[in-house]
Amino acid sequence: MQSMQMGQFSSAAFIKDLGRGKEGARSLSQEDTQNLWAAVLDGAVSDLELGAILIAWRIKGESPTELIGMLRAVDAHLLPMPATQRPVLVIPTYNGARNLPNLVPLLAGLAARAGLNVLVHGLQEDASMWGAERVTTFEVWQALGWPVALDDQSLAQIWAAGQPAFMPIDALCPSLDRLLSMRRVLGVRNSSHTLVKLLQPFPKDGLLLACYTHPEYAESLSQLFLLNGTRALLSRATEGEAVANVRKPSVIDRYDSGAFDRVWVPDESSKSFDLALPERAAGPTAEWINTILEGGLPAPEAIKRQLAIARATLGGL
Repeated sequence: MQSMQMGQFSSAAFIKDLGRGKEGARSLSQEDTQNLWAAVLDGAVSDLELGAILIAWRIKGESPTELIGMLRAVDAHLLPMPATQRPVLVIPTYNGARNLPNLVPLLAGLAARAGLNVLVHGLQEDASMWGAERVTTFEVWQALGWPVALDDQSLAQIWAAGQPAFMPIDALCPSLDRLLSMRRVLGVRNSSHTLVKLLQPFPKDGLLLACYTHPEYAESLSQLFLLNGTRALLSRATEGEAVANVRKPSVIDRYDSGAFDRVWVPDESSKSFDLALPERAAGPTAEWINTILEGGLPAPEAIKRQLAIARATLGGL
């Protein structure tokens, strides 16, 4: 194992293991991964080595133990969180909506009205860096006129007012935000795009809503949550977001303290392709969400079910 020394961090030994291609590469131990990512997040790795590290993991893929090591390193760089007397629902949002309206804010608003503290974290900029024009959660959030938290004090104030909070990733974890921006330099995603969707600033008092798009991530995330003892609900993503698909809901798996259960399996009766939805743009989506929150329309069954499972999971806290 190589430990971090004063001055520049040499990552050549790690790159040698990681950079042998998809078939020849070897995974690092959890401890080595944590040490390497601590150096990456501290800015102690040269730009040349950083590019090699990110591309090597992009080709190889992250093992569950490597993801745990990465997350351990990220934990030390997270903004300190306020104490809370209520359970926290954590909703990462980093993709936005391309075809359907973005209903992450609806889930957040319903959860806050149900008595949960809600932390939504993500990007403030548009998601064009994802390769297609998308409507982000932040755009809908702005259209709703909802508050944004930039530090622990503003987060506590928003929760005290019974509102859901959006926190930009550059406030929650500036070091990780810097790695996200490397996509513009390298042209492809890197491990930080996976890590931001796994951030859980409230491991004892919260529940993470997690999602996957590619089937192989369902297996790796399942192993990660079991090994790490993460409390999370995992389901197939709705255009990359963790909110339930209101027209074609997916299986919901629950992880808690190293245990797993499949809490819901959809059938044909749960599909609602005829459900009337608003225009995808931020303004119409915000108006529709407000109408639901004010009682003028019923909330979609899939989102009500997702929230009910989240509340039941958090009920034991």
